[in-house]
Amino acid sequence: MTNDIIESAGVEPVVSQSDLELALKVAERNEELCRKIKILAIKQTNMTDWVDMDGKPYLQSKGAEKIARLFGISWRICDGYPKRETQNDEKGSYYFYTFKGEFEMGGKTIEAIGTCSQRDRFFGRSGKELKSESEIDVTNIIRKANTNMEVNGITRLLGIRSMTWADLEQAGIKQNATGAVNFKSKETQTVEGLIAEGNSRSGEKNGKKWTVYNITVGGVRMSTFDNAIGALAIEAKTNNLPVLATYKNDGKGNKLESLEILQEGSLAKEQTADEGAVYD
Repeated sequence: MTNDIIESAGVEPVVSQSDLELALKVAERNEELCRKIKILAIKQTNMTDWVDMDGKPYLQSKGAEKIARLFGISWRICDGYPKRETQNDEKGSYYFYTFKGEFEMGGKTIEAIGTCSQRDRFFGRSGKELKSESEIDVTNIIRKANTNMEVNGITRLLGIRSMTWADLEQAGIKQNATGAVNFKSKETQTVEGLIAEGNSRSGEKNGKKWTVYNITVGGVRMSTFDNAIGALAIEAKTNNLPVLATYKNDGKGNKLESLEILQEGSLAKEQTADEGAVYD
């Protein structure tokens, strides 16, 4: 039996030159289209919709919802969700919530998932220490899982998941003007904006009563036992007023050191129109 040798010389390529030229034109057109979509999407947001997360831009859910309205994106949560599941590792048992949704735009549908666990950096830890289950507000875990699903689905559908600060600056949003979350820094930092979330919790220890106030501004979650600062936080949240918060990570979390209520004119009008739930 002999081996047949197939000569390749003279065989026409599978893709012709004209096909390649057409593919190149389509690619260039798609590249320009993606660029325009990215710029239009960013222009629907403002600096309070973004957070500097350890040096990278992170889009918050209220910003994603603005973008979704522009492009006519709709979504629904899939049957059977949210799901609560439990896993185990060397640190013990922990739970996490998963949301799954169908996102639709112009007849195209995709599925997206969002999760958040009991060990979330914001809600499940105090510095490097894990909080006990009784110390965690499970509604925060559920809400963040839903938020992660929404942001994931909207940005995937539009192809705008990997934003850079250079992209945002094209639409006038600068890194130093957004809220910042730096899990590594222990320096005093400031963040300006509306109080997106606020709550308080009271108790007693060694015969002394205490109240801790928690607020989130620009994606930064901070806490204080100072009643005067807590009163300012309640006033700002109740009246939907922007604040300037000074905080420092003490190794257990972000300690709110001072809070200043800003005049309405200190922030753009559209910024002060976002977020408005009552402080609880």
